[in-house]
Amino acid sequence: RGGAGSPEPLLSGAPQGFVLVHHRDLGQLIERYEAEQPQPGGEVDAPQAQHADHGEDRAHEEMLAAMPARVEPMPDLTSVDHWVVESPAGATMFEGCSERAKAEVLFQKGDVLVLPEPPDLQVIGARCWLRLVVGTRAFRGALPLSLPARDGYIAVVDEGVHCVRESGLVVRGVVLRTLTGFGEPWVVDHEQVVVRSAPSTSARAMGILSKGDVLGVQRIRGEWVELVRDASVRMKVRTGYTAFYGINEVRAVKMEPVRCGDRLKYDSFSIAAEQAGSATELWMMVRHPELGQLLRKCQDWRGDLGGRCVIAEDRRRMYSEVVALCHKRIFEDNLESLWEGDRTKLPTARCLEAKLFDSATTIIHATVEGQFAGGAIVKDVRVRAHAGESGVNVGMATAQQSHTSPGTMAIGYVDSCAAEEGLHAGSAIWQVVSSMRFVCVACHPILLPSTLGFWHARGMRRYDPSNRHDCEEFTAAILMRTQGTVKCELADLHKALPPSKLPLMVWIPKGIGELDTDPHQDYYFQPDCPEDESAPAMY
Repeated sequence: RGGAGSPEPLLSGAPQGFVLVHHRDLGQLIERYEAEQPQPGGEVDAPQAQHADHGEDRAHEEMLAAMPARVEPMPDLTSVDHWVVESPAGATMFEGCSERAKAEVLFQKGDVLVLPEPPDLQVIGARCWLRLVVGTRAFRGALPLSLPARDGYIAVVDEGVHCVRESGLVVRGVVLRTLTGFGEPWVVDHEQVVVRSAPSTSARAMGILSKGDVLGVQRIRGEWVELVRDASVRMKVRTGYTAFYGINEVRAVKMEPVRCGDRLKYDSFSIAAEQAGSATELWMMVRHPELGQLLRKCQDWRGDLGGRCVIAEDRRRMYSEVVALCHKRIFEDNLESLWEGDRTKLPTARCLEAKLFDSATTIIHATVEGQFAGGAIVKDVRVRAHAGESGVNVGMATAQQSHTSPGTMAIGYVDSCAAEEGLHAGSAIWQVVSSMRFVCVACHPILLPSTLGFWHARGMRRYDPSNRHDCEEFTAAILMRTQGTVKCELADLHKALPPSKLPLMVWIPKGIGELDTDPHQDYYFQPDCPEDESAPAMY
């Protein structure tokens, strides 16, 4: 309590507590009190002398002397990796990887943990534990929390529920970025055409494209086309509409290595950065009632990512890196072992690049500590299927009779996938692929033991469309995967995929619980005529 004389202590002998010294917005809040020293030859008056002899005041002075001159404020969380307690019930730091261990600290929802080094995660039973090493800092609001001067453990996942989440920052570690392929190529026929946020001339303008520009289209609606999610547009700068920009941020997720016994897998603990549908839609008019034709579809497209393709530089770089690495690792590196040294048998890198020019392609780009480490080209393939009554008792015999409503289901096809040696990006890439909105995932792997072993380890198995047992097993597995709602034949899958002489391998999750998804979604089954009231509901 400050006054005309010396400050007086308000608390003495109280339990340990904290006072914020420096606020990141308000600045310095309190400062250390330095008692005035008497001038040489001066005297201290009687009240001050009596006050100095008081025992409580001595304790207070000792407490002040023990305080650090400056308490480090909470770091800027927009640029620092951190973890946030998400569970309403909070989370506990234990002495060991068990709830039977001694409880050290009880954290509340919203508390922030900043680790001094990359996270150490391990799965034991139904829990995933994060080690809080010495040097970990904890904050509640802007206030620091006291942690023991020894390592501890906190359950970040308990029985499949995330109790503690990692920030969505992609500052370090293994980062996976996913972006759409270029899309179906169209060309601009008019001098300038506006890109809008909806199929309406009154919708917000997002940019423009100029005559001769090649754009990527996802779908057509009447006199409008929608561009792919990660399309680029021209933005105005001092020299005109010369700069290419991506309107929507490239989706990125950080993956962390997790020890599971003697195995190492990758998983994401990040706070969900973007919900489906939150991206800005991009639309362009095809034909104007007064100006005439504005856009037209490119016929017999034989181009590549160069030329007049409108692509922002960061997206062009990711496309090029993935294509170049896949071509090198799959074809160039195996020229002698798989193609008998005959380079004429190898497809060119441009052949791989051509796979980006449709509306159903997704590119996965992986980095490890900022270094490009791997990538994949994944196709969304729509396969003929039939829907009917659901239920756990639906079997092959009943499905033949009850599943008669025609439609399609979404199958993921890994067209190309490669990773740099020693960086362990392959497992992280698979984690992203296996969590995409597909009923199952298929591929045609090259015949190398290491490649086949990788896919086997991911849970894939070989299916032969000419083998009756494989056909029956595939149909039964799809029925189980969709809880009896959808029947699909192996022959229909084989027909929908690109022709290949390589073996067909398929990964089918064991059931709905493996991906925690709802079987009544459009990627499970989309009827041929959803507008028809007599058609079954969309699953």
